[in-house]
Amino acid sequence: MRKRSIEACLLRGACGNLIVHASEANPRMVLSPLPLAASSIPLWHEELRLWSKKTTLYPETVGFSDGDVFSLGTNYDEACRGEGVSSIFDLPPSDEMEDVVRDKVALVIACPEKLSRILSGMGSFLVLSGVGSEKLASDLNWEACITVALGHGQKADLTNWLCEETGGADYVVQPLGDGQTPDPEILSMLRLRGGKFFAVVDDCGREVPDGVIRIVGDEPKRMMKGICAAFRDLGGECKRCMM
Repeated sequence: MRKRSIEACLLRGACGNLIVHASEANPRMVLSPLPLAASSIPLWHEELRLWSKKTTLYPETVGFSDGDVFSLGTNYDEACRGEGVSSIFDLPPSDEMEDVVRDKVALVIACPEKLSRILSGMGSFLVLSGVGSEKLASDLNWEACITVALGHGQKADLTNWLCEETGGADYVVQPLGDGQTPDPEILSMLRLRGGKFFAVVDDCGREVPDGVIRIVGDEPKRMMKGICAAFRDLGGECKRCMM
C-alpha cells in the first residue's frame, strides 16, 4: 500500500470513521509526526478532540507532517467538498441491529446486484468492483440523489484507490473458489481498519484462510444476515460459517 493510503486508513480510525478523501486543500489542522501505525490512532484522536473543543465539530481538512492532506465528511459528497463536517465530535453510532452496517464502507467484489442493493439500503457506502460495477454505482447514486457507491471496473490498484477515496473499507465481500485467497493488499487495508473479510462460498465446509469469515452464497438475504450477524456477535472470531 502507498503511504498516502495508509495515512487515510489511520486517519479514518482517528476521526470516528468519517469518510476520508485525499485533497489538495490547505489543512485546518496538522497531526503530530507519529509512526504510521495503529498505535498512533488514539494519540491523533486526542489531538482532534482538543481541536474540536470550541465548536464540537471536526476540522474539514486534516494534514500530515509530510504534506498529505485529507478532507472529512459524514458522507462521500461532503468529504469531496471539504467545506465542513455535519457531525459533532465522537457522536456514538447506533447500536440497533438494523444499523449494524450503517455508515460502514463496503468493498463488494463480483457479488450479485441484489446483495449490493440490500447493503446499500442498510446504509453502507459501497465500492463496487467487477463487471458492471460502474453502471450499478451510477444507478444507485441516481436513485439516492447522493453518492452512495463508487464503481471500479478494473481491479488494478483497487486498494490504494479505495483508501484515498474513502479512507479504507470496513468490510469486504468477495466470492472465493477452491484455492483462491484474498488479495494481500486488501488484507493489509483491513488490518489497518480493523475490518472483516467475508468469503462467499457455496459450501459451509469450504476451507478459507485465517482471518476470513465464510458466508454461504446461495441467496442474497441470507448473505446479508451473515454479514450483520458477524458485526453484531463475532468480534474477533474467524472461520465461522455464517448462516
